[in-house]
Amino acid sequence: MSEKLKDFFQSLGLGYKHPDAGADLPSGTYQNQNDQVEKLKTHRDFLKGLEEEEQNRLDSIDTKGSQLISQVGIIFALLSLFIPFIMDKTASFHVTYKVLLIILLIFSALFYVLSIHNALKNYRLSDFQYVRPSAQNVIDFKDKSEAEFLAEEIRDYLSGKTRNVHNNNKKGTNLLHAYVAFKYANVLTGLLIACFAIAMVFYKPEKNSVSIEGPVVIKDLRSINGELKQLGKKKDTTIVNVQITVPEKKEKNSFR
Repeated sequence: MSEKLKDFFQSLGLGYKHPDAGADLPSGTYQNQNDQVEKLKTHRDFLKGLEEEEQNRLDSIDTKGSQLISQVGIIFALLSLFIPFIMDKTASFHVTYKVLLIILLIFSALFYVLSIHNALKNYRLSDFQYVRPSAQNVIDFKDKSEAEFLAEEIRDYLSGKTRNVHNNNKKGTNLLHAYVAFKYANVLTGLLIACFAIAMVFYKPEKNSVSIEGPVVIKDLRSINGELKQLGKKKDTTIVNVQITVPEKKEKNSFR
């Protein structure tokens, strides 16, 4: 049970630790081949194609992360608009039902916040240092042969391959954690809306009524009549204070 709970929290990015990148490829062992320029170009084009695939993967991860953050922001805005309405409509609900709705609301909000937190991890630029071929190579190898320049470019691709793939894997894992939290938040929000809709349809609040036993005696009818006559001459509402006494003796209701 504890392992399943641990896996659940790690799927949300809680307590999860990314694996190490591992050792870089031994780029320094790649030697110049002055007599095989075409072979060097083939190696360079192959590694460049792999680098472009990782770049496309990176662009896809960043795009999906931005879309996820935008969707969570829209949902938060909608919830903030409907929360006052929900609180007003649930004022007459039973306390148990109120607690259930509040718990669903709190947990759905927490999962949305966790989703944004995981997605924003990919924007910590200092945690993702990518290695690219250096433009300095053009200056350093301007007086050297084409084979030496191609060999240096290949060494740059080899030295950054492992680290770049590892960075993309970390970003992809953070995005996956954000998606899992977003999924649970949507489920809880759906349950919240369903429970609220069911309550609005089937819940009938108790009607409070006041019953008076015994006769009701109204005094000073002349002053009341005078107030009522003046009421027709005024645009504002006139409040008439009437003294009502309820005798202790129980009789049929009558007005005097």
